[in-house]
Amino acid sequence: MKRRKKSKIVALILGLILIMQSFTVQAAGSDGYVIGTYNQTKQVVTDTSIIWIRTYLANAGGYQVKEVDGKLYSRKGKSGTWKKIASGVRTFTTNGKNVYYVKNTYDYNKKTGNSKIYCVSVNGGNAKVVKTISKARIDSIYRYGDKLYLTVCKEKFDSTMYTYSLTTKKTKKIKDSCMIVDAYKRNAITLDKSPTKNTYVVKTMDLITGKETRLAENCSGFLRVGKYIYYTSYTRYIRLGSQGTFVVKRANIDGSEVKTLTPQLTGVFQDMNSHSVTYTDSNGIKQIIRY
Repeated sequence: MKRRKKSKIVALILGLILIMQSFTVQAAGSDGYVIGTYNQTKQVVTDTSIIWIRTYLANAGGYQVKEVDGKLYSRKGKSGTWKKIASGVRTFTTNGKNVYYVKNTYDYNKKTGNSKIYCVSVNGGNAKVVKTISKARIDSIYRYGDKLYLTVCKEKFDSTMYTYSLTTKKTKKIKDSCMIVDAYKRNAITLDKSPTKNTYVVKTMDLITGKETRLAENCSGFLRVGKYIYYTSYTRYIRLGSQGTFVVKRANIDGSEVKTLTPQLTGVFQDMNSHSVTYTDSNGIKQIIRY
């Protein structure tokens, strides 16, 4: 499962997608980490097949870092030349100074292989192995404070949230059947279990206190813009891509100040941004509702 789905839209119909701000001052060098999140999909047509290549992008510290088809690139600003800094990459987090990224060799069927976490300068150079986790796959990573927050998978459609302390070098399980898909400072956006083909439960988690706030019992897509999360909330559990009745809501990343932005809409959800939602109504007509 190609990880992460977004500071930009996580619409899991396309297939599908971490964190501790100190109470006082955060340690220098660990501030401002963001997750590489879904940015766009490009269709590549060959003589024998059609390939969909997804790009995951992060903006931090005056740099952009992106992962495209397993290759990790960085550049200063938004118009510089991209420089390749790693390959074979699954997921990453950066503060515009350092990049933590993951390489996976784990095979679900054979139960062999491992995941390795690396750290490298945003300008490239020699990467350092930070942690190796045997017989498991890491699907998302986020640094906050002195911890790496990880989604670790040993079976298909199952996931567990862990932390790895960069200070004590110890790994700790946080929650079973939970995955981190995005984060903003001390709060993470989490899904209960790995997404399948149905609507899913979306929550936010305070990474300092561990407190969770449930946003939607039945969600098909969400979008984080800064400290806000926009998300769909259905009246019942449905298959993704099927017709259903839903509204779009907005909340602070800590789960507070929930606001309903649309009336009830019936149809097939397509996409959303911070200004509008696109769906196909019961007559098959594309509708754009602004809010």
